[in-house]
Formats: sequence, C-alpha cells, structure tokens
Amino acid sequence: MEKKLDLILETLQSHENLLHQLIKSVAATNVKVNEIDKKLEKNKALW
Repeated sequence: MEKKLDLILETLQSHENLLHQLIKSVAATNVKVNEIDKKLEKNKALW
C-alpha cells in the first residue's frame, strides 16, 4: 500500500512540474503575441 502511495505521489509531482512548465510556456507565448500585436498595430497605422 505504501509503495502505491509513493508512486501516486511521484506521479502527482511529475504532473505538477509539467503543468508548471506548460503555464510558463503559455505565459511566454502570450507576451510574444502581445509584442507582435503592438508592432502590427503600429504598422497598420502607417498603411
């Protein structure tokens, strides 16, 4: 029983790490998208 609990805990920790990486990646992508959007808006004004 204890081994099963340890395995579950390891799995949850692994999932926590993966979710954290995903959140950081999405946040970084959002920043880039916002930067590109601002550049496009500036260029759009020049058209």
